[in-house]
Amino acid sequence: VASANLEPDGREKAGKEWLEKMPAAPGFEDMALCLRDTDSGICMQGYFESTGSQISLLQTTNVSSSVHWFTTGSDPSKVCYKPFSFAADGGV
Repeated sequence: VASANLEPDGREKAGKEWLEKMPAAPGFEDMALCLRDTDSGICMQGYFESTGSQISLLQTTNVSSSVHWFTTGSDPSKVCYKPFSFAADGGV
């Protein structure tokens, strides 16, 4: 099982390979595909299991317009992501 290989030549290598083949400015869909990859072990299933994932689009000029997507359940390969934005005043 790929997810059992937590060494640098396992999940870390798979993540590096995903990032190398992505566009210069990857979007939400690109990252979601990567985080849902069970074959490489990025999305772990088996002995160790992923319990969720997060994708963040960070803005440098207007921090309050940054968006963070969190999985709505424990298995990123089977559930959707829900977007959240956090306002400067602490609101969501």
